[in-house]
Amino acid sequence: HRDLHSFPTRRSSDLKSQDEVLGLLRSHGVLLTPEGPSSIRAVTHLDVSMEEVRKAVEVFHTVFR
Repeated sequence: HRDLHSFPTRRSSDLKSQDEVLGLLRSHGVLLTPEGPSSIRAVTHLDVSMEEVRKAVEVFHTVFR
């Protein structure tokens, strides 16, 4: 597993719950796990390609702009 980052779920005035953030990302095909009460964790398996990581990053950019 490659531990990429831990992303806080509360970054702007448009606050969403951890469950809302995880659900929103899941609806776009990005599966993450809760890390504590207010953050999420992104970890990849060794068989996840850099292209798949880039696609997940694009989802973050799309969802959180």
